[in-house]
Amino acid sequence: MAANNAPVVVIGAGAAGLAAAFRLKQAGLKVRVLESAHVVGGKLRSKTRDGFVIDQGAFFLPSTYHRMMVMAAEAGFAHQIDPGGSIIAVARGGRLHHIDINHVVGDFLRTDLFSFASKLSLGPIVKELWLSRKCNFERMPEVGVLDVEDADTWARRTLNDEQREYVAELVLRGMAGSPSKLSPRVELPALFALFGGAKLLACRGGFGEFANHLAKGIDVELQASAKEVVKLDNGVQVTWSDRNGVEHIDTFSGCVIAASTETVVNILPSLDPWRKQYLGGVRDKRCLIVNVALSKPPENFPATYAVLPKSAHDFIGGICADHHKAPGRVPAGKGLMSLQPEWSWGEPRFDDDDASIIRDMVEGLDSIVPGTAQNVEFAEVARWAQRYNPIGHYRELGRFRAQCAELDTTIQLAGDYFSYTNMESAICSGERAARDLVKAVS
Repeated sequence: MAANNAPVVVIGAGAAGLAAAFRLKQAGLKVRVLESAHVVGGKLRSKTRDGFVIDQGAFFLPSTYHRMMVMAAEAGFAHQIDPGGSIIAVARGGRLHHIDINHVVGDFLRTDLFSFASKLSLGPIVKELWLSRKCNFERMPEVGVLDVEDADTWARRTLNDEQREYVAELVLRGMAGSPSKLSPRVELPALFALFGGAKLLACRGGFGEFANHLAKGIDVELQASAKEVVKLDNGVQVTWSDRNGVEHIDTFSGCVIAASTETVVNILPSLDPWRKQYLGGVRDKRCLIVNVALSKPPENFPATYAVLPKSAHDFIGGICADHHKAPGRVPAGKGLMSLQPEWSWGEPRFDDDDASIIRDMVEGLDSIVPGTAQNVEFAEVARWAQRYNPIGHYRELGRFRAQCAELDTTIQLAGDYFSYTNMESAICSGERAARDLVKAVS
């Protein structure tokens, strides 16, 4: 326990903040969470409507999220994680090519998605798969030496045109919603690490249920905006405003800041100049997800997820068939599709009215899966922020982590900018921040 028995505070109730709060509570500390949104979860967002379970942010749960699985088990949530569908589709030549991840080697050898020549010249891809073993949270700084160019530049130099479009561009666009021209080269093996050999899983009631489960029993103040965090001789002082705009100044024994990098830079005046500059390069991009409820599932679409190269669609990178993710996600006989456009399309359209965004996205869906437009029951637009690291971020990641370990005591930082951006990284960083804060306040 903290020497003065004062509570600790966590700023931000996304995956990193909830992981930190959960571990701090486990350690016997009194925990308070300040969250600027009206719900907890961040990208762990979901809702139900007319019997449809709708993920409004992250909609992937690969089995490689090991720390998330451990936390789910400790939180009593493991029984609500179900095996998901196993078929992935790739659009090429006006049709969808299907690969079952439970039989990936055999399906890859049989598929005509790649030419025989491309299958024989996969040496560079095999090297990326070997490199991916270093792309977990702990070892990510080891690949920083390669972070000197974007993924498209590397692919044009290393792969043939077919491999570049249907491996490098497709994986980054379809799985991360980011064009390869704007993605660090090292994020390709990082994605291989997440999805290579992984099984797809699903939260039975949606990702929001997992977030609510982690927050259970923790004092959470919603619609609370942190203004400043100042280190004191015996704790920290936090200035924040509540949902009514009333300003508060409270003292805590310690603090975890698990908010956006912009928020960290703005509310932490003691942050040293180098880390302030480093975090200033990381930006949250404004992204869109469009959920489309269907009166019946599309025919001849057995896949759980379809990835689309730019030649198949100009701005839609991925289509998730939520009705294949797990039982009970939709009413009997119906379907649900979640569409992910590239952030480079979604950001300038972010403030457009829902009707125009839905119209364009449903037209795109119908061009890939004909007949879906006539079966739409309703569609919704979810707006959220996704963190994207700039080229060069991983090259300095080891230095950034070292300075955090050396300089931070009763104020700890947490976020997926400590590694490749995903929920597993967020949870690992939250756990690390909680562990170090417990040591500092004991």
